[in-house]
Amino acid sequence: MPKLSCPNCGMQQDKSWEDGGKGYMDDGDNYCCRGCAEDTGCTCAHHKGPVLNAD
Repeated sequence: MPKLSCPNCGMQQDKSWEDGGKGYMDDGDNYCCRGCAEDTGCTCAHHKGPVLNAD
């Protein structure tokens, strides 16, 4: 089973995601953190990549 990735920043799901690795749910999508879900910027300490926006 492939790992999920955050639809905003692209970070692969791991234990650094919010809520013990479960992430943050918003409108049926699973994000790594609330910052990505609300498009205010990734707040994950281990995120090293650029924040990607779908716009």
